Amino acid sequence: MPYNQGRNRIKARYDKLARIREPFLTRAKAISALTDPSLIPEDDNFDGTSDYPTPWQSVGPTGVSSFANKMGLAIFPLQATWAQFKLTSVVDKDEFVAAYGPQGLQAIETMLSLREEAIREYTETTYLRPTANEWFEQVQVSGNVLAYIPLDGGEMRSFKLNRFVVKRNHGNEVLEIIIKDGIRPSTLPDEVINFCALSDSLEADEPVEFYTMIRRDGDRWVAAQELSGHEFPEEGVGEAGFGAWDIYPLDACPYIHIRWKKIDGADYGMPYIESFLGDLYNLEVITMCLSQGVQISVRTLIGVTPGGVTDPEEVASAANGAVITADFMNDVKALQIDKALDLRIAKELQQELKRELSLRFRMKQGIQRQGERVTATEIQELVQDLNENTGSVFALFMREVQTPVIKLMSRRMEKLGKLKPIPDDLFDITIVTGLEALGRGRELQKDLTFINTLTQTFGPEMTLRLIHTDAFIKKMAAGMQYDITGIVKTAEELQAEKEEAMQNQQLQMMSPYAAPMASVANKLIEQGGDNGNNTEQR
Repeated sequence: MPYNQGRNRIKARYDKLARIREPFLTRAKAISALTDPSLIPEDDNFDGTSDYPTPWQSVGPTGVSSFANKMGLAIFPLQATWAQFKLTSVVDKDEFVAAYGPQGLQAIETMLSLREEAIREYTETTYLRPTANEWFEQVQVSGNVLAYIPLDGGEMRSFKLNRFVVKRNHGNEVLEIIIKDGIRPSTLPDEVINFCALSDSLEADEPVEFYTMIRRDGDRWVAAQELSGHEFPEEGVGEAGFGAWDIYPLDACPYIHIRWKKIDGADYGMPYIESFLGDLYNLEVITMCLSQGVQISVRTLIGVTPGGVTDPEEVASAANGAVITADFMNDVKALQIDKALDLRIAKELQQELKRELSLRFRMKQGIQRQGERVTATEIQELVQDLNENTGSVFALFMREVQTPVIKLMSRRMEKLGKLKPIPDDLFDITIVTGLEALGRGRELQKDLTFINTLTQTFGPEMTLRLIHTDAFIKKMAAGMQYDITGIVKTAEELQAEKEEAMQNQQLQMMSPYAAPMASVANKLIEQGGDNGNNTEQR
């Protein structure tokens, strides 16, 4: 990537790619207005002092927050490992054992296991979880978000769709990303202020446009920056090298473009809410009409016929229960709006839309139908069906979210000295949550159904004789992703207990003969002693 000192080069490239992004951004703003207007505000310069509309209904904002939390727990579960490090299939374990011995293989596997636990513990102490919730909120509304996980231990960030553009190769591999950000001149070194001619902007100290361009260059990523139209050279500016180009390995780019739904040939993804946007829009309109209709219905207006014997001022100022001169039969009438039937129909439709949207957002009130008897099996089957419908998203997240994140966290800890570097070709990373968890859950249900069928058909005793209990317990624990170490007895421990029980049984069987045998032995000993004495006397 040759250096080009032209003015506004990166900004011009951003503006060009922004025209391709415009239809996706327009759609995202419309969805955000129905859910949380602060996610993708109508005004791109939105800040804490900006005003934005409030939706008439609360299902949208509540559903987005609830679903984002559920996705966060599914992708990055609490107190559980969501990625495993295993020896790569290229490594021949037999050759490895022959070269380094069984202890060497065990040491490598132990080191990889400790690496998993170290990354899990470090992840819980960082801002990955709250930042990930922002990712999952954004992909519901706009379908796209840019995650930033710096390798130097800096703050994790997420950029909304209105702050970045992206270019992909036929909708698949990312080729280019440009971020539009802002920075205050007072935070910059003097060399940068002079380089970018920002001396006049110091007094106002308003944010200045700051662009970062990340482009794929062969087998690496190169990041260059531009401030106030001035692109920084490769070595940066000043002694500290502010704005120097960053170089990243191909599989360790700290910028991750996350999509909800992949579209072949498109640079951007489609949002989750797109598939049921009509229901959300109808709920917004009906809720607004119901609210306004109720306000009109409860309003009280009293009309008095002009020129009648009734004095309007006397009616208006009369206290409750007062006696006034008035012809209520002919002169006075109260305004009435006969809309009860219409409001009831709208209310029923509103409740149906709320239930449907709650179902889409995986909220409890949507999953559990209204009825006198709702079985746990019904709820379980419905939840399983909803999870399986999200399987394609889990598959995309496994490749574009979980795998890059675990690699970045691993490299981040290595750079901070919290992990020892190991060759990348020594291990493979296996994701054990998301789509993989769905497969294990379905397999676990099959196992439980099978064992219940055997028990009902042949009885518990015969079932225990027919199956290998240790293998079945290990399979169920794997399906639940539960560590049974130290909880379930091993085969060696069971065998030792069996041998000890057999020995105790043999001792119990011999106990009735123990006393007579001891008496005989004592007599023999005594006789032996007497014979010895007699011999000495002779």
